[in-house]
Amino acid sequence: MIRLTIKGVITHFFDEKYQHSKYSSSFLKQKILVESEGQNYTLSFLKEKIEYLKYCKIGSEIEMNATLKGRKWEFKNKEYSVNELECNSLKIIRNTKFEDYIYHNREKYGLKKDYVDDNLLISLININDESEYLLSINISFPDKKLNTDHIFLWDQTDDEIIEQLQQKGVLTKGSWGKKDIFGGYISKILILDLFKNGDVLYPENDKQNKIVENENDVNESNLFVDETDYTHYDENLDADQQSDEFWNQF
Repeated sequence: MIRLTIKGVITHFFDEKYQHSKYSSSFLKQKILVESEGQNYTLSFLKEKIEYLKYCKIGSEIEMNATLKGRKWEFKNKEYSVNELECNSLKIIRNTKFEDYIYHNREKYGLKKDYVDDNLLISLININDESEYLLSINISFPDKKLNTDHIFLWDQTDDEIIEQLQQKGVLTKGSWGKKDIFGGYISKILILDLFKNGDVLYPENDKQNKIVENENDVNESNLFVDETDYTHYDENLDADQQSDEFWNQF
């Protein structure tokens, strides 16, 4: 069994599908397409590991540990084989877009970034009256490297706001800790490249951020093209149950 570490950017999500097998009960599977060093890889997530994708987005830069699995079977006196990269763990490194406001009490908020005493602070800024909703507490982590891209997310922050921050790719909620009288979550900020210290980030500003690419600059040679003919492919069958008409094209 071969184990691999793959770093790359998510370029496509395939629909979840139930896999049916004559040897075991059916199970849910989802696949994604990841571009890494000019190559395209299809990664599979099985059963409960689909949860790893909950906060991933198109454009998310991720790091995954995967296992390369293969199997061989016979069907109507012919031999077939297939290889598959199955994901075991996933970590989001950064996101390249901020596409929607954070909402609270029917108000819209952008994001503000500050460094105070060399510690990263993130707050919400109301787009109408510019009032500020503090998300983090100014503390210094024992590991000084965390101060540049992690915040101590105050545990009194509204749960709905924390969930939005994760869903919209702003941060990953980490482990809980306590500093003096404050409790909070050590959380990594995933969109630091999108705005400067002291700036407020709104969704409309995406095109002004250096990280966003011009659509005209996309290299067509790097795009994934699936040339498989799926005319005779039955989505309700496992790979070893597909017809001769489907497999004879390979």
